[in-house]
Order: sequence, then C-alpha cells, then structure tokens
Amino acid sequence: MKIQLLSAAAASFALFGAGAPALMAASADGGIAVHELSDDGKQSSFRGNPKSRLPMRKNPPRANQLRSPSRRDGVPGSSVDKGRKNDAYGTAKWAYTTSLVKLGKKPKEKDQNAAVSAVPFLNAGKLFMRFGNSNYVCSGSMIGKGIVVTAAHCIANWGQGKSGIADEVYFIPGATKRANSTSSGPVGRWKAKDIVYPTCYINGTCKNKSGGVVSSNDIAIVVLGGKKNKLPWKKGVGYYDYGWNGYGFTTGSSLASSKSMAQITQLGYPAAIGDTSSNRGGAMIRTDSPAMYSLEAAGVKNLVWGSSQTGGSSGGPELVNFGTKPNYGPGSSAGSKANSSLVIGVTSWGYVSTTVNLQGASWFGQNDEFDQPSYTDGAGFNWGAGNIGALMRYTCGKGSSYLGLQAKGWCR
Repeated sequence: MKIQLLSAAAASFALFGAGAPALMAASADGGIAVHELSDDGKQSSFRGNPKSRLPMRKNPPRANQLRSPSRRDGVPGSSVDKGRKNDAYGTAKWAYTTSLVKLGKKPKEKDQNAAVSAVPFLNAGKLFMRFGNSNYVCSGSMIGKGIVVTAAHCIANWGQGKSGIADEVYFIPGATKRANSTSSGPVGRWKAKDIVYPTCYINGTCKNKSGGVVSSNDIAIVVLGGKKNKLPWKKGVGYYDYGWNGYGFTTGSSLASSKSMAQITQLGYPAAIGDTSSNRGGAMIRTDSPAMYSLEAAGVKNLVWGSSQTGGSSGGPELVNFGTKPNYGPGSSAGSKANSSLVIGVTSWGYVSTTVNLQGASWFGQNDEFDQPSYTDGAGFNWGAGNIGALMRYTCGKGSSYLGLQAKGWCR
C-alpha cells in the first residue's frame, strides 16, 4: 500500500516575503521561521474542485513500533485554564471521553448546519491554498483568537525550501460547502497573512520516513489577516487549547499492556465524504477512535488511529476529551487528566488503499529537533513543550526574536 498526506495534496509550507520580519528563534532546535503571504488586495475565487494534499503511505506500522514514550519524551502538559476540565481515563487506565451531547454556545444559524456553526465545532474549519495555478484544500482549527494550527504539508512542500510555499491561504470556520473559498461558512472567511513553520520541514531535515510523508514536525501555524476587531473571535468562534507529550494518553492499562493510548476525536473535511453526494468534502466529519503512540523510525514520533477520512482532512485536529463537560453526581467519577477539548496533533498522512482506514499525525511535544520541556518567552510565559511550544512562542511570545502577537490580540 502507498502512503499519502491527509490534505487535498501532500506538501509543507512556510511564510517568506520581502516584507517578512527577519525572525528566527535563537535556540539549538530545528528552528522556526515566518513567511509573509503577499496581499495584492484581490480575492481568489478558487473555482473548481481543489485537490487533496494528503501524503499517502504504503504499509501500516508494525505492532512493535507502537510503544510508550520514554522518560526522555517529556512530561505531559497543556495550556488549559484550571477551570476547564473533562477527564480522559480512570484507574483501569483505558482512555475514554464522556461529554454532553449539547452545543457549547447558541448556533449562529438555525438550519441543518447548526452544529458546526456553534462552539466547539465552529473552532475547526476548512483551509484553501493556492500554489501557482493549482488549488488545494485542507483542514485546520483555531488555537488562538486569530491563530490556526494545521499540517505543514498543507502550506509547503517537504524539502523544497521557500519555493515550495503556497501563494494564498484562506480559512473558513465551520465550512459547509465543497469548493468555495469566498463564503460557504456561518461566520465568513479569513485570508492568511503569515505562516509560521519548522525550518527543518521546508529544508527536508526533520526526522522522517518515506521521504517526509511521516515526519516528527508536520505542523504549522497560520496567522489570519484583517483587523483585530474582526478576527474570528469577534464573530463568536472559540479556540481549542492544546496539549503536548501525550496529554490524555495512558500507559500501563491492564487492557493495553505497555502501549500508550488515548481516545481521540478527529475533525476534518475529507474530500471523498460528505453530507450529500454533491457536497463531498464540504461537510465537517467527526471520527472517534483509540489512538496509540508510534515511533516508526529513530526520532520519528507520531500517533496513529482508526479512521475512514481521506485527503482534505489533512491539518484537522486530533482532540482528547472533546465536547462539553457534563455534571457528575454521586455514583460517578470524572477520572484523571481532566482538561477538555485539547488538540494533541493534526492529521498528517493516510493510505492509498481505501481499506486500511488508519491515519497518523506528528506528535505534539518534544523530539530531536525541538527537545525543550518548555518554551518560555521574554515575559516568562510558557507556551508549551517541543514543536507546538516552539511554534506558539515564536508566533505569540514577547521578545525581539518573536512576532509578539499575544500583545496584539491574536493569540489567547
């Protein structure tokens, strides 16, 4: 079987423009850089059916490659406030999520798309990218007021440097249509102004397998353009918190033996699945599955789970404890690892065969390129561990080496 990246086509991406700040994180890690997208004031129509960027692979990982993180892999953590809690596993250490079947907030529109037009589903959405004359689609999710996390391959081609970066990127929260970057969402669409990425991805030097299809750092940040008072946050779109180093994963269960696993929810816009035959790729799809930690090659950290989602789902979030926390009474127990709706990976790859139904994602957290347990900015704020911490510090952190978007109202 062949392996494929789960976007509307496989690639990685970075932001580089004549007006881009000459910023580079000063650390001995894989490096983070920003690329400024050109803005000629014109809106792309993205007509026709965009292509998938999802990298595809041939063979599933062997069972002995599924394992628990070692002590070197770091201590799990998350960015969640103490008051926002839900729970991932009990004393038997079998991961699960229990949540209310209830929208977190009032829907933005009263129709068949009411669920995706309300938080927490509205926090996820669809990405449109243009590379030259070719259009592509991916998925993404908000982890800040104007910050989207997605897969690096959605916005750049592995190992092609600056020349492999997309020319335009658009994000539509809660998208409802197949191929329309100009509207097709309950609250509108936003054009990206910057993309922040691991430099080792566009240079093709991150630890990887299958020519970059499976990578430790297939992750990127999209910074949405426009005025602060018109960001998705002002339109009622929320943002997810994020976790690192296997937050919500449990090891030592009597059922799972030594394997490290969690129950995850995947959200995305797979091009081959939809609510109708005429809208395949235009409806948000949810998958819930046990996920397991996978070390497929030296230094190549991923997580894998069962899913029938296809190209177009690339960059969509994998979340632990997804949903709205219920009220627990006597006779029930909330369990451990309590934080709710945390992104712990973004969809990265799948298989050419339609019968394997297995997907994977780069592990959010420490790895050989981003090995620090915390990435702290000039104000002393810890943005997290490993790749996600380094990207968020570079994007949001205070200091001359970073973009400083927290102070400008784009982050958390």
